[in-house]
Amino acid sequence: MPRKLPEDTVTDTRLHILIVDADSEDPSSGLSCPPQEFIEDKFLIAARGALAEGGVLIINVVSRATAHHVTYVTQLKKYFVEVYDIEVNEDVNRVLIALPQPRNRGKSSDVADDLSKLEKIVTQFAPWQNGPNLKEFVKSLKRLK
Repeated sequence: MPRKLPEDTVTDTRLHILIVDADSEDPSSGLSCPPQEFIEDKFLIAARGALAEGGVLIINVVSRATAHHVTYVTQLKKYFVEVYDIEVNEDVNRVLIALPQPRNRGKSSDVADDLSKLEKIVTQFAPWQNGPNLKEFVKSLKRLK
């Protein structure tokens, strides 16, 4: 039988950040990333509910077809109050950032600040010099909703 924790030690298990970067493995759809299941209502409702206050959902969309990107943005707007887009230069990647609650100022600079914090955290766990320069991506950050 599992041991119960005293109430004062129970922590909030909701996520501050949820990143979806999964290969579709279905080349016939024209969508390389992510699989269709990650944009369905059921997943988006669960993702929104799993996020802590101030949490953020990030989805990497990889497709040569603009229609896939439009579909993802439309779906995200149904469940999230703010949606941002980062177009990755010279690639088919689009990074969508969705917020379940509005930011205080609701400016793209707020999300840019969050990306800078994310970069600082990630450098503690991985050789970030091999990864993307988030400061460069912030230049193409657009608020869609």
